[in-house]
Amino acid sequence: MKNNYYLFLNMIHGLFLGFILGMTLSILALEFLPEIQSILHPAYIYPIFSVLGAIIGYIKGIKNYRRFLNPLFSTGGTIIFPVAVIALLYFFLGFDRLLALPPIVFKSGVGLRGMDTRLSSYIFTFLGSASFFGALISSFSINKKNRWTY
Repeated sequence: MKNNYYLFLNMIHGLFLGFILGMTLSILALEFLPEIQSILHPAYIYPIFSVLGAIIGYIKGIKNYRRFLNPLFSTGGTIIFPVAVIALLYFFLGFDRLLALPPIVFKSGVGLRGMDTRLSSYIFTFLGSASFFGALISSFSINKKNRWTY
């Protein structure tokens, strides 16, 4: 472990990647697997994946694994991964469902189902943008040598 700063940056980066992957799986499960709601509500998938991503980032930072999941933790992976996920969701859902489902899944996942959808979309957009910029800044700081490649 280099220091707490790099540990924090790896954890923020893992949290972002877990958030993106979890939100994608939540939306796809809600849309295509409605029978999963009897076991686990699909909106609870993305908080679970966010925590798992943060744990993976923490382990990567504490053990200083340079090559561990490096394609995702590189700056190129930080930019390409969300774009690929949005393209995948656009392909499966279409544009109107792509815009409508994330705020609904977000407010259900944080346990505020009575929240206004417009407010939840603002909060979701702010958290998504802030985590993206945090992950981008952390990837600039973590990967000094192999920033764009792995």
